[in-house]
Amino acid sequence: AGDKMITISDYSTINNGGVITFSNNSLTAKDLTYSVNTQAKAYQYDGSDLIDSLSYPFSFTLPSSNSTGQYKIIGTDSIYFPQGGLTVPTDGSGPYQGSAGGGHFTLSGNLLTIIQNVSRDSSFRNSGETYQQTQRATTSIVLEKQ
Repeated sequence: AGDKMITISDYSTINNGGVITFSNNSLTAKDLTYSVNTQAKAYQYDGSDLIDSLSYPFSFTLPSSNSTGQYKIIGTDSIYFPQGGLTVPTDGSGPYQGSAGGGHFTLSGNLLTIIQNVSRDSSFRNSGETYQQTQRATTSIVLEKQ
């Protein structure tokens, strides 16, 4: 069984800014930024038994950044990002590059909504112990046509 820690952060970003331009299967993000200011909840388990829980501040600001990438439309409602998506997942210590993946999109008036599932597996060492870390997120990005 073993110890397991599950942390949940459910939030909407604030102070959103920047412009994303889609053109000929490429996209360019200029001055992309956002902030998060919420509480995360952590649950510690021994096997299937909950042994502790806590809440803590989860705050992060993505510094204004620029990037370029590729995308491919699949069918009428799917989009694929071969170099990683529009999302910039974070564990609170900074953003990390997502892997290739895609999502579904809807277009309603001037609003483009892209929903993506993002996953990242990694390991780290602390005090001589190796820990496995799995991060999963479902993101919903809403862009307004200018």
